[in-house]
Amino acid sequence: MKKVLYLLLGGLIMLSGNVIGQNSKSQYSVKKSVDVKSTPTKTKKESSAKGDAIFFDSFANLDNWEVSDESIPNPWGWIHTTDADIIPVGALSPMMSSSVEDGFAFVEGDSQGEGSIQNCNLTMAEPVDLTNWPFVSVNFEQNTRNYATTYTLRVSPDNGTTWFEILVNEGLDTNTNTDNPESTSINVSDLIGGASEALVEFNFQADWGWHWAIDDFSISEAPEFDLAFIGAYYDEYVEYLELDEFLDTDYIPELEHSNY
Repeated sequence: MKKVLYLLLGGLIMLSGNVIGQNSKSQYSVKKSVDVKSTPTKTKKESSAKGDAIFFDSFANLDNWEVSDESIPNPWGWIHTTDADIIPVGALSPMMSSSVEDGFAFVEGDSQGEGSIQNCNLTMAEPVDLTNWPFVSVNFEQNTRNYATTYTLRVSPDNGTTWFEILVNEGLDTNTNTDNPESTSINVSDLIGGASEALVEFNFQADWGWHWAIDDFSISEAPEFDLAFIGAYYDEYVEYLELDEFLDTDYIPELEHSNY
């Protein structure tokens, strides 16, 4: 089975630029660093965003989206499905997104066979007016297993003339799964906040990749100061001054020690 051929992984992880599909509306800009937050959703529950939803799609169909595909050898592309058991990874099946009953967006490369290349776009058909919202986040629930795959979210502030690329699932190691589902929120305020014609696009690019399932998509209002705790550290003076009793270092997760 392809998924354990680790000796080939080095050649599979980075896809050739020759297979990167061009969106019909524009060229894509250089990738930008933004805040991508993924949190597991252990049980089915209502999708929650940081603010009011400006745009929401439960993927009851693909009417709000356009599909384009440059996969080799067979164009496959994103589809709408209500079959929760379509997920090709047993540990992630059935799909457990909040509104799974009315379907979700799904793309896969597993059935295409060794040597196949996936390059599939799911693009909003019409722009969203964010003029009154300078601070916004893109939110969605997802389900995937990584194998030689690049997951990209693209956003445009001007109806597709300019695009910015954001890598999703960068921390997902080879042959590991997301949660089912995993809720992902990406603050895109500096990219499309306040834009009058904002578009969002998902791109699944892989070398015989597994799949990507997406549901409960929204663009929502984000707080002006979107803060998150990502870690902490203490230095040697905490121990020297015997301050450990005031700072419970065992209580704080991911605590690092610094000698500076």
